[in-house]
Amino acid sequence: MNGFESLFAAILSWSEEALGLAIDAGALAGLLAIVVLAVNICFRRWLSARQMSLLWGLVLLRLVLPVAPSSSLSLQNVLRFTETENSPPSQILDLPEAPYGGGYSQPLPALAANPYSSAPAALPAAAAASELSTIEDWISAILPLVWLIGALTTFLGAIIVHGAFYWRLKKNAACEDQRLLNLWETCRQKGGVRKNIAIVMTDLIEQPAILGLFRPKLLLPVDAAELDDRQLRMIMLHELAHVRRWHIAANWALLFIRAIHWWNPVYWLAAARFQNLREQSCDAFAIQRMEGESSREYGELLLTLIRRQHSRPAWRVVLPASILGFVSSFFRKRAVRNRIKALPAAGVTRSRWHAAAAAALVALAAACGLTDASTPEPAPERSFDRLPQASHDWSEGLAKPGPAPKMDFGPLVTRNYDIEKALKRIAEDARSEEKAREELKCHLTLWLGAIYGHGRFFASDAEHAKSGIADAFQVDQQWANECVSLDGTTLTVKASLNAHAELTRNLAAWEQSGLAQICVETRFISGPQDIASAMGISWRYLEAFADDDREELPSGISHDMPVVRAKAVVEDYLPIAVASLNEKQAKALLDRVTNLLQAPKVTLFNGQRAIVLDQTQTPFVVGIQERQSGAQDPKIAVIDEGIKLNLRTILSPDAARVQLEARIELSKIKRVGTVSTMLNGKPTKIQIPRVKRCRIDVSSEVDDGHSLLIGCIPAYEQKKFFYVLVTPRNLVLTADETD
Repeated sequence: MNGFESLFAAILSWSEEALGLAIDAGALAGLLAIVVLAVNICFRRWLSARQMSLLWGLVLLRLVLPVAPSSSLSLQNVLRFTETENSPPSQILDLPEAPYGGGYSQPLPALAANPYSSAPAALPAAAAASELSTIEDWISAILPLVWLIGALTTFLGAIIVHGAFYWRLKKNAACEDQRLLNLWETCRQKGGVRKNIAIVMTDLIEQPAILGLFRPKLLLPVDAAELDDRQLRMIMLHELAHVRRWHIAANWALLFIRAIHWWNPVYWLAAARFQNLREQSCDAFAIQRMEGESSREYGELLLTLIRRQHSRPAWRVVLPASILGFVSSFFRKRAVRNRIKALPAAGVTRSRWHAAAAAALVALAAACGLTDASTPEPAPERSFDRLPQASHDWSEGLAKPGPAPKMDFGPLVTRNYDIEKALKRIAEDARSEEKAREELKCHLTLWLGAIYGHGRFFASDAEHAKSGIADAFQVDQQWANECVSLDGTTLTVKASLNAHAELTRNLAAWEQSGLAQICVETRFISGPQDIASAMGISWRYLEAFADDDREELPSGISHDMPVVRAKAVVEDYLPIAVASLNEKQAKALLDRVTNLLQAPKVTLFNGQRAIVLDQTQTPFVVGIQERQSGAQDPKIAVIDEGIKLNLRTILSPDAARVQLEARIELSKIKRVGTVSTMLNGKPTKIQIPRVKRCRIDVSSEVDDGHSLLIGCIPAYEQKKFFYVLVTPRNLVLTADETD
């Protein structure tokens, strides 16, 4: 059973991909069909039937070419999608699809003070989206199967009918009527066909036809001998035109295209026009090799043949080439009527200049219709109104006037630090140890005050106050004295363990290169081409990574409830490349960029961390807990989606290089489903979001003012490259400027 399911899944996957290619090719062929139809209408008196049939042949060929060489003449250039300046960054930044998400944007719903109060409103919306998604999944699963069944039925049905017809035809011997053989030999000489083609008289058909790709035969109805010699010569010359122009092979190709596009009206239009014009060109071939008033006689012959009725039902198959075509009577009469109207122009001899001009028109149509849009030239760098948020690690966005938000980082612990080396290094820039002590204590109190909410953001002028954005932070001095004290070279700090760990790293950086300031510029770039390789940038590092997180087994029991932990992971390897760019290379790269998201500049003290993010938050009801009273409380999970860059900069002792530590986190909500079940006898639904995440950690040392380029190379179904360009710059402050 597993083998059958695997085979069925493989067939379904293949049919989905094939149907997608067929739809793409059909859309492109439809665009070309519009152009060819316009050309036929405007130049129908100037183009011959054969030339117009070649144009429709291009449409049929486009139906089996979902991908073609690129050209600036392609019709697709007219409809090429161009991104506008107002496009949201989530669309411009097409984040890689595997194993991370692409540009997806969803506004954060408004939540009440009680987060549970919004859950009942959120759940029906998600349920509706899930039901729609279920319908779409069902349609996407059934349509490829319907298409595949139709394709097999069309192709195999025609093969079976043709095989049965050919098997029955073997019972008929070759014609020995000397009159017909002599006429056939004369027509082959006039038609320029040297191949020996047998004549078969059969009652299986009701009209003359050519059958066979490699060993063609002329099929004549048993009553064809009743026609006079001139009528027989016209029939034979028409059928020889089919042989000369390989129309039997064209019929096999049409069968193949029909099997793929049996559902596509573009195919039926193009095939009908191609076959009708092909018959008209064969009529012209026969008339030009006859003598006398051939047009009028040929029209009378067509009328005679269409009126002839077979005594019993005859075979009608699509693979032979026939003078009338194996189609229904209604369409056959209409096609013959059009052919009769075209007969007066069939015998007209056209000049070489006319043929050359028509050939140029067909070549131009092929260049425009059988090619894809060319790659656009790099556009100038663009900027966008919407920027990512930027903050230090203790803040969550732009500060508003008022008390700083309190954050709980755990119990407070008092520790002492020997900062003699750090003070000496800071004093080298501040030019005095006393000023170094003031700078260090001020920096620490501001940092801890922002973390624990013992301070206040305020605006320095009316304009800032009106906008709601603060540009200064004032710490509660009483709290500052209790939290941070400096006695000689001993620093005493009362803070959480996390804050102590961060302070330890900062002190090491200050001992190395002082309390310098570093400005960091961050840019996110995406595009379908490997711009870095095209510019000749040599990657210093290239490797594919997979998720290496490991967790211990869950333990402990709470209130007699089971401890459950689950994690669903699709382990994909992520190819990452890293390169260092000088200022000239970085500028050249940005000059070629079209999809650019410019993040605001962030100024950090040496060793400090900062966060640059462009994210939305979406709440989901992922669980239901039942109270003793029987009421059900939803469990809310808020999922971040977008881009988050966590970075730290440490200046080298000579201030010539910057150690850059960066963590890039990419996430996207792919879809949201629902699960329905019974919880204590009550029907319950919860939401099941599917989120793709990617995390990239990079630590590298770059020259001051140079850039670190981190490239996410597309893998699996993803087609676009994604780059992060980080440029740190050392801000050298003199003693006068610090005053």
